[in-house]
Amino acid sequence: MIIVIQNMDTGNGSESKPGSILDLDGDGISNLDLSVNGKVISGDNCPNTYNPDQIDTDDDGIGDVCDPTISGPNPTSITLSTNKQSYLQTESIMVTGTVNGIDESIDITLEFIGPSGTVVKTHEFPTSNDGRFWPSYRMDSIFLDGFGAYQIIASSGSVSNQITFKIKDSLPQILDSDKDSVPDSIDNCPDIPNTNQLDSDGNGIGDICDSTSQNPTILRIINDLFDEGGADKFNQIIRVRIGSSMNSVVNDSTRTFMTV
Repeated sequence: MIIVIQNMDTGNGSESKPGSILDLDGDGISNLDLSVNGKVISGDNCPNTYNPDQIDTDDDGIGDVCDPTISGPNPTSITLSTNKQSYLQTESIMVTGTVNGIDESIDITLEFIGPSGTVVKTHEFPTSNDGRFWPSYRMDSIFLDGFGAYQIIASSGSVSNQITFKIKDSLPQILDSDKDSVPDSIDNCPDIPNTNQLDSDGNGIGDICDSTSQNPTILRIINDLFDEGGADKFNQIIRVRIGSSMNSVVNDSTRTFMTV
């Protein structure tokens, strides 16, 4: 709507009395477009908010104080990562990222969502002046929804991003069936303790387990004697010399075994 005013000296043609129907915010700028002596003068670019300077940075006809597209940082995206993919509940997690498209500090919100979909933690904080953030959290402050996959949703302004991490109950167990401190995966005799892993013929089977070894193992000798003489005869600690080394036999109360 344009109000036409002819033969009237109004200066810039847009001034009106503060608080009048033509100037609701009292900044001295008419809320309506005016045509003064044939010249159209635009009205207040923010009619309900006082802004006598009428600054319009992006020249879209909306004053900066009313323009949501420039009334503060306008982020374009968020990058997000964690220092690991999975954690024990005794560890800590570091979340790092950047709110892109800004050159000043802006508030960001991190939401931690558990395996059941429950929000277990929310943290709002300001970024650095270049949009970066790097908070750390003790896992016991997040581990409120059991073991499994958790989500982190980061949001700032109209942009957001999310990533997933896991909280696990323990480290992978290393199987050591014979308790000789050598994992079964590399133990050349996984069912009988042989910490020294002796393998005289180099066939990948420890001497204490190897029935094809060039020299009969002490275990097989003792087992043979046990079968012939009975438990009473060998229910004691026996020492046997092989070459220049002494190997001791350990009694397990039912059968005597040799450690080599």
